[in-house]
This record gives sequence, C-alpha cells and structure tokens, in this order.
Amino acid sequence: MFPSPQSIIALAALLALTSLALSFKRSRTRFRSIRQREAWPAFIEAYVSALEAGLSGSEAIEIAVSRAPAHLKLGLAEFRTALQTKRFIDALLVLKSSINNSQADELVQLLRLNDRFGGGGLVEILKTHVKMCRDSNTADAQVRSKNSASLTVAKLG
Repeated sequence: MFPSPQSIIALAALLALTSLALSFKRSRTRFRSIRQREAWPAFIEAYVSALEAGLSGSEAIEIAVSRAPAHLKLGLAEFRTALQTKRFIDALLVLKSSINNSQADELVQLLRLNDRFGGGGLVEILKTHVKMCRDSNTADAQVRSKNSASLTVAKLG
C-alpha cells in the first residue's frame, strides 16, 4: 500500500527539477526586465537627440527605435509596426504593453499629456524623464547589491 522508496526518490527528484526550472525561468525574466530598464534611458536619449535635430515626433521615434539597444528591440519592433498601422496615441498603448515596465508607462503618459496639452516643452520633459530613469536604475542596483550581500552573509551565518 505504501509507495516504494524508488518512487519516492523519483518524485522528489522530479519536484526538485521542476523547482529548479521555475527558479531559472523567474531569474531570466527578472534579469531581462533589469536589462530593459537599464537600456531605456539610451532609447529616450536617442529620441531627444532626434527631436533636438529638428525632426518631427514620428520621425524622431522612428530614428530612436532603429537605434534602440538590443534589449529593447523586440518590444520596440511591435511599437514600430503599430506606428505604421495606428494613430500615435493608440500605438503608445502597444509600446506600454510590449515593453511592460514602469519607465515605459511613464513615457507613454508623458507623451499622451504632451499631445493633449499642445506639445510644448517635450525635450525638457524627456530629459527630466531620462534623469529620473537613471536615478531609479541606480537606486534599484544599490538595493539589489545590498540584498545580495545580506543574503550571502545570511547563508554564511
């Protein structure tokens, strides 16, 4: 009536492998999100640079998307496709869902508000956004570093 020791060992091994696989997937997802957040300011700086060069908003977005860091390419490809088929405001929602981080959400809200209220001062707003993103990324990195150090000390203890 009781399971054999071999079946218990096999079940334990299966559970351990499943746990390891889920942990690995969660870790990859977290690191991909971190890389996207760290690459985001470079994308916005390319957009600002194109705007300062005198390009229109849609041309500047197109240039920034083409020069985007590799970690953002997939999400921005969806955004580029949406730009060609939808209105700019509707394409921003695609950007928000395809990048899926708070910095992209902030950019979408900034661009929507700027569009709604006439479009003045966009470059200054985006420069402030880049500074805030960089500060946020620095703070996040410090928290991750301290958390890692705390976990290492706890494991040693």
